Amino acid sequence: MIRALALALQLLTWLPVPSLTTPPQPRELGLSVLFFPGVGLLIGALLTGMHTALWLVDPGVLAALVLMVWVLLTGGLHLDGLADFAYGFFRKRAASWKQHGSKDH
Repeated sequence: MIRALALALQLLTWLPVPSLTTPPQPRELGLSVLFFPGVGLLIGALLTGMHTALWLVDPGVLAALVLMVWVLLTGGLHLDGLADFAYGFFRKRAASWKQHGSKDH
């Protein structure tokens, strides 16, 4: 079970985790999914602790610091998905806007 936790930490964060000596087995990979909520809770607790410790800092600066630490902890895992969504959404929108614009001229 400790190995499954280490796999979850390695997948979802950039926290230093001792590397595994042998490749993970499919069963261990499956068990690691059970630790995903706990890893998310750990990340949230770290960010909340940082936010609480720095509560006197300007809110805009604090938001930027929390975002930077979140990206550093996770490697931007969720931001990549958000960027992909935004690219696809706005790309289609820009294409339809271009077609509309060219019909007016």
